[in-house]
Amino acid sequence: HSYVAIAYGQRRKIQQAPAERRGTLLEAYRQTLKGVKLSTKGIPLLLAHRRVLEASYYNFEGKEDKARSLLAEAEEIAVDTENAWAQYEIHLERARFAWGRNDLDGARKRFLRAKEYAEERGWRARAQRCSDILEELTA
Repeated sequence: HSYVAIAYGQRRKIQQAPAERRGTLLEAYRQTLKGVKLSTKGIPLLLAHRRVLEASYYNFEGKEDKARSLLAEAEEIAVDTENAWAQYEIHLERARFAWGRNDLDGARKRFLRAKEYAEERGWRARAQRCSDILEELTA
């Protein structure tokens, strides 16, 4: 489980990093994903997170079709295992896909859905993070 948390933290650093630093951070992320793969083997609840994190990696690499496929698999597993955290991360990743394609309207809708999902579960910090991103998108 710790590899999953570390990988989410690394993913966030990549998202916030200037372009010139992303290559180094992405390589570290790729290495962490190896640990995620080993630590999630045979644990469906964690497998959903693995797929989300792998989808993020492929999205960073510009391989959106592969990323979408992994995200669809993650969603199926997350719903089956009632994994709310993974479902929230799936909403965020779909929003990032839209943002990356410059589909700002689509990104806003998906970040809003992630915010609502977080609020429904009482996850104030996650909901606030989505609000901050929504402000950035509308600025």
